[in-house]
Amino acid sequence: MRDVRSVKDMERKHGVRWADLARLEPELGRLLHVARLVGDGCRTWRDVERGWTQFKDDVARLTWRFNARGHPCPGGVAVYDVIYWKLHNAVARDRRGGD
Repeated sequence: MRDVRSVKDMERKHGVRWADLARLEPELGRLLHVARLVGDGCRTWRDVERGWTQFKDDVARLTWRFNARGHPCPGGVAVYDVIYWKLHNAVARDRRGGD
């Protein structure tokens, strides 16, 4: 399945790269792994949306953590969008964002 947006769109828009965020916050790698496992069980778009919901709180929490720690990256919306779409793309098994 393909998402409407990809993480690459968000990286270009905000100038924030997933790889940089993942280097600063190791928990992102674990979440990406789990999102891909969830995606392996999705057969329909309804499955994707149901599987995705478990990550929403993590996205908000990690966005807040980046802002609170003063990581050297743009504000919350940029970080939120990149994390959100990377994990959502993974659940949808959309690999346009690469690793």
